Amino acid sequence: MLLKPRSMAFLGLNLALCQVLIILASVLDFSSLTFMVLANCCVGIAFAETGLKAGTAFFAASCILGVFLSPNKLYMLTYAAIGAYISFKEWMEQRVLLNKPSALLWAVKLVFFNALYIPLLLLFPELIFGRQVSTLMLLAAWGGGQLLMVLCDFAYSYFMRYHWKRLRKLVMKE
Repeated sequence: MLLKPRSMAFLGLNLALCQVLIILASVLDFSSLTFMVLANCCVGIAFAETGLKAGTAFFAASCILGVFLSPNKLYMLTYAAIGAYISFKEWMEQRVLLNKPSALLWAVKLVFFNALYIPLLLLFPELIFGRQVSTLMLLAAWGGGQLLMVLCDFAYSYFMRYHWKRLRKLVMKE
């Protein structure tokens, strides 16, 4: 058996919370990015609690279920991109670059982020801006995206390192 029943139940509840946050992101447009990031914290928690294989399965299940349940299907593209980044970050930090210098870790994370962000920015500018924009605005969005990625990475790492460890004691009573 891949997972213990307790882990399976936890992932099911985590998936339900994740879907509620995705639906809230679609319904409450004024804070959709906030809810998308919070939904992806559920993905990070799944990775932290069950490992890479089960975390990847959780992420795939949340994307598939989100496509069916989310009122705004275009937001699932944003959710999937953020989730792919978190999945990559967890995989890198757990397996590949565990004891490597942090400059190398950041360089790899920035390359991966830009491999996701630049096509999203160039092919779907309406997703970010709501309309077509000038090249100067795209460059400003690219620079702002780099800053936002670094801030979100720090916030996610901080949440997982400090707050999830405290919340885990309440949620995962053993």
